[in-house]
Amino acid sequence: MKRIRAIILSLVMAMMLFAVVTPTTTYAATTKTPSAVTVTYAKSTACNKVTIKWSKASKATHYRIYYRQKTSSGWSKWVKIKTVTKGTTTYTHTSSAKYPIKAGTTYQYAVRGYNKTYNKAGKYTARKVTTAKHSYGSYTVTKKATCSKAGSKYKICKTCGKKYTATISPLGHSWVENYTTRTVEVPGETVDVRYCSYCSDGPFFTYDEWIEHYANTGHGVYYWSTYTYPSTTKTETYATGRTCTVCKRTENY
Repeated sequence: MKRIRAIILSLVMAMMLFAVVTPTTTYAATTKTPSAVTVTYAKSTACNKVTIKWSKASKATHYRIYYRQKTSSGWSKWVKIKTVTKGTTTYTHTSSAKYPIKAGTTYQYAVRGYNKTYNKAGKYTARKVTTAKHSYGSYTVTKKATCSKAGSKYKICKTCGKKYTATISPLGHSWVENYTTRTVEVPGETVDVRYCSYCSDGPFFTYDEWIEHYANTGHGVYYWSTYTYPSTTKTETYATGRTCTVCKRTENY
């Protein structure tokens, strides 16, 4: 009888212990995963840098930082760029060959809380940011353009050192005409004229002028003759060609 009582007592104690231990074990299993992380700040401080800040996550021993680029077809895949300890809540991503940043490009950044002990990662809320454009200095000419040939020039970003090369268009000729002068003889012109018999030896008229003279004076008698104006000389200025003011090339007409 005593033995039966001992067995029953042992079973009751075992059941009580199970009731106490089991909820604690279940609760521990549900809190291994870190809480969600929200990126609260994302700003491009230069064409090759982005600084982000995020909220703390409970149960996190580390934070994993990811980014992805917006493309013409959507978003690229997430890329993990850094893992930091739980005491860190800010990070500056500087462009590198492995994790590049392009100027004037849109990215998303996300941070996930990570529990190293249980190998668990929490949820995240991403934040979008557009990187700054290059800060170029003045152009340096490497090859001057001529009237017919292109030149070249470059400028360098004062932040990341990126070199931008550009073509200088040909200048094109700037023509001015070349002039000279010459003396030419203008031959005399022979005309048919009318003389009024009432006006002695003059004046003489062309036919149209005679009609007007007759209408004004009533002088109805006239006779006609020819008159030749004497030849004369005059000076003419004419263009002989053109010269480019830039390259001094000359073309004759």
